[in-house]
Amino acid sequence: MPETSKTADQALLLLLTLAESGPGTAAELAQRLGLNRTVVHRLLATLVARAFAHRDADGRYQLGTVLFGLANHVEGRLRAITVPVLESLAARFGETAVLAVADGDHAVPVEQARGSRNLMHVDYHPGIRHPLWQGAHGRAILANMAAVTISRLLETAPEPVRYGRLLDEVRDLGYAISQDELQVGVTGLAAPVFGPGRRVIASVGVVAPTPRFPPEADLADAVRRAAAEISSWLGGTQHGTQVSGRGPAAGPTTTSSTSSQP
Repeated sequence: MPETSKTADQALLLLLTLAESGPGTAAELAQRLGLNRTVVHRLLATLVARAFAHRDADGRYQLGTVLFGLANHVEGRLRAITVPVLESLAARFGETAVLAVADGDHAVPVEQARGSRNLMHVDYHPGIRHPLWQGAHGRAILANMAAVTISRLLETAPEPVRYGRLLDEVRDLGYAISQDELQVGVTGLAAPVFGPGRRVIASVGVVAPTPRFPPEADLADAVRRAAAEISSWLGGTQHGTQVSGRGPAAGPTTTSSTSSQP
């Protein structure tokens, strides 16, 4: 195995912690990482100097402006890789296929491909966002995030215990499913997309009107294969191959015509 830099590794872990767990003081970040506070102070000083991190007036650190440009580059690459996969899912099932990413504590759709069912279909409006604990795409991401992030976000859910069990189920099955959750009459199923280090970076899935939602086992297998394909392009690895059966998941808006916006 090639020799690595311990300091660089710690700095990257610190950035990932800020991304997943949100802003914090040097002491809080040291506790999250299990590192010496002096070491974390030095790392933060370097990151702030290079604009990879920012220190606010209250002494809390958050991600810096340099990372926004990097994020845009990564999102553009993610979209380019994902579009053919989404189109394949949409063509196979005739329903809307969606890619979503985490934006802070929320799930945000960034790409979609519409299927052939024009009489009624589900669309995602640009800018739609919902908590990560809500909906199939959100839970597919949240279930694979750091434990501290999961605990923090579950505290904002109306039924933390129930949603915690749903996240456990996502990890067991390798996909998330919800029905009539974000919108009555809409069901969806989504699987996590992983990057290097098996860090979750997105979710991919299918949303459809509940009455004609595809059989769960068939769709779950296809969606998980799609997620694995995207993950492999990004240098990540996927959950096992277990598939189960139950009900379905939510999307945003149902359209009763061929227009792209409801």
